[in-house]
Amino acid sequence: METTPQQPISPSLEDNLNRIKDTFSDCKDLAILPWSYGPNLESKAFSVYFFTLVQEKHMNYLKTSLQDLVMHEFGPATTVTLEDIVQFFSLNGVSSQSVVLLNDFEQAVHKVLNGHAVIFFDGWEQAISYAAKSIEARQVAEAINEATVQGPREGTVESLDKNIGMLRARIKSPDFKIEWFTAGKECKTDIMYGYMKNAVNPATLQEFQMRIDQIDKSIEITDPSYIEALIEDSTYSPFPQYRHTERTDTAATALMEGKIIVMAQGSPTILICPGLFVEFLMTSEDYYQRTIYASMIRLIRVVSFFISTMLPSIYIAFTTFHPLNPAILRQIDSYRLHKSPFGYFELVQQQAISISRAEKKALADK
Repeated sequence: METTPQQPISPSLEDNLNRIKDTFSDCKDLAILPWSYGPNLESKAFSVYFFTLVQEKHMNYLKTSLQDLVMHEFGPATTVTLEDIVQFFSLNGVSSQSVVLLNDFEQAVHKVLNGHAVIFFDGWEQAISYAAKSIEARQVAEAINEATVQGPREGTVESLDKNIGMLRARIKSPDFKIEWFTAGKECKTDIMYGYMKNAVNPATLQEFQMRIDQIDKSIEITDPSYIEALIEDSTYSPFPQYRHTERTDTAATALMEGKIIVMAQGSPTILICPGLFVEFLMTSEDYYQRTIYASMIRLIRVVSFFISTMLPSIYIAFTTFHPLNPAILRQIDSYRLHKSPFGYFELVQQQAISISRAEKKALADK
C-alpha cells in the first residue's frame, strides 16, 4: 500500500529549488547544478549534492540517466521528453547507476545528507536519487586493542556496510538476521542489531527488542555504547553487563553462541549482548588453541582473578586480627607507631619463625 508523502515534491522546479536553498542555507559545500535536455534543450532540471561527500564531483548524473534511457528505449537524446523520463523510471527502468525514485521532499533531503545526488525535474512531482557517496575511510586492519598471535587479523572499521559485509562473509547462513533503525534528529545514525535465528534464546531476543523499542529515537546516538547505557539492567552497577569487540571473528562466534550484536554507522565497536562474567576472562585466541590448553588457561585466569582480589584482604585480616597470637598485635602496633613500610613483611617472617619454633618445641616435648 502506497503511503501519502508528508511533504510532497512540487511539480514546479522553481519551488523545489527555493525549498532546497532554504533547507541548506549557509551550507557552502552544497552544489546545485541546473541542466537542460530534450528538444531544443527546452526541458529543465537541476541536481543537488554535497561535493564533500560525492564520489565524482564532475559527473553529469542527468546525462547518465538520459544515455541509459536512450540506449534502452528511444532514439537520439535530443528527442527525450519529460514523459519519456517519467515512464522510464516509473516502470523501474534499468540504469547503469543505482537509482532511487523519491516522492517526498524529506526523503530527498535525507538522501542528499547521506551522500546522494538528487535530480529534480520541472513538471514532475518526483525526483531521482543516485548513490554517489565516497569519503576517505580507514582500511580494514587488525584491531589494535585485541591483537592476537593466532587467528585472523580482520578488524572492523567505521563503515556499517563494510562491517556487515565482513560478518556475512563469515556466516553464510540465512538464519543470520539483521534489523535496522535510525536514531537522532540531527545525526540520523543508522543502527543495526543482528542475531542467529536458530541460536538465540527467543525470550532474550524478545526482551532485547522490547528495550530497543522503548528507546527514544530522537536521542542522538553515535556509538553502540549509547545503546548499552539505554538498555542495561542496572544503570549504577560498576560491573559491565555487555561486551565490546572490534574483531569480526569474535562477533561471529558470539552470534553462533546465541548472542545479539549491535553496530552503528561511524563506529567500529560491536556491542555483544548479554555479557557473562566468565566471558570477560576469555580472549578470542582461546578459540584457536587446543581444548585442554585453552581450558587450562581460562581456569588459571579465573583462579588468578580471585587470588588478586581476595589474597591481600585475607592477608591483612589474618595478620591484623589473628586471635591466637596476641604478641603479634603488639608488634603490629609497634610498626604502626614507627610507620615502617616493611612492617607487615617483617611480621610475616617473624610469624613463620615463631611457628617453626613452636613446632620444634612440640616435637621435643614428645
